[in-house]
Amino acid sequence: MKYTKCVICFIGLIFPLITTAILIYKYGYHFPYWDEILYLPLYDKLSQGTLSITDLFFLQNNHRPFFPRIITLGLAKITSWNEFSILYCSLIFVIAQFLILAYVIISNNEKKTDYMQSDHSKNDTIKFLNLCYMSLLLFSWSQMENWVWGLQLMMFFTNLLCILVLFVMLKYPMNVLTLLICAILTTSASYSFANGLLIWFISLPLLIYKIVKARKNYMLLLIWLLFAVAVISFYFTNYHTPSISKT
Repeated sequence: MKYTKCVICFIGLIFPLITTAILIYKYGYHFPYWDEILYLPLYDKLSQGTLSITDLFFLQNNHRPFFPRIITLGLAKITSWNEFSILYCSLIFVIAQFLILAYVIISNNEKKTDYMQSDHSKNDTIKFLNLCYMSLLLFSWSQMENWVWGLQLMMFFTNLLCILVLFVMLKYPMNVLTLLICAILTTSASYSFANGLLIWFISLPLLIYKIVKARKNYMLLLIWLLFAVAVISFYFTNYHTPSISKT
């Protein structure tokens, strides 16, 4: 009975992932599509050894996808631009998101069980349902366009960085090292997708809570704000609104 229950739980968690992996293979683009074509001149420069840091920071629509460009061009170079290597890299990023969130759910559930001494079977069921729901949500095929398009790697990567920032802030004591790690992750998100800039602000309530709760030096908050101002200011240096966005 216990073995059967474990099998059912495993299938419930892994089925959305396997389904999405198969559908990516069946429907994923086999070639750079739409705005991803803008990566081709960068790939050409990489092949010729003339690619510069400036090229990687160059605006693409409203974004400066520095880190996704490095990942995409690196995979393209290694695989002779096998588009599926990029698509499945996106899937790996989402798997990482799932593992982090699953850890949070499981560890939080165990703490509640220890303190409340509630029914273990009921807690296990709730935990399992939460994990299944999260699996269905993260690996949902409703975001099909993101799964089959290599350019959307930037979105999955930014989501992963956002989760990592909040996880590190939540899990570890707030000190200079923790703040520095979060700042590096948030900077990486900022230069992966434009929405990554918002992480500087959405993480503020948690940061303030951690500082106040631990009665830490409020200079940590000032350092975070200075990091945010510096990164955002550099982001908008020589910024111009794309013609497609003008009305």
